Amino acid sequence: MRTPQANAICERVLGTLRRERLDFVIPITEHHLQRLLQEWVEHYTTGRPHMPLGPGNPQPPSSLLASLPEHRHRLPK
Repeated sequence: MRTPQANAICERVLGTLRRERLDFVIPITEHHLQRLLQEWVEHYTTGRPHMPLGPGNPQPPSSLLASLPEHRHRLPK
């Protein structure tokens, strides 16, 4: 990965974090900020759809009772 690409990825993640979490809550302490970030990372990696991966989520919730398709990021034929 070249540096310009890494900068774009960092800018995208930080912008998404700001828009989805920090625009709505003002962290009071460092511990509060860490808790907000942990909750957002969990949401970002499990509950939020990612368009480049297709219609699926990166990690379906463990409480999901339905069987998972062979490939979660492609529509069935």
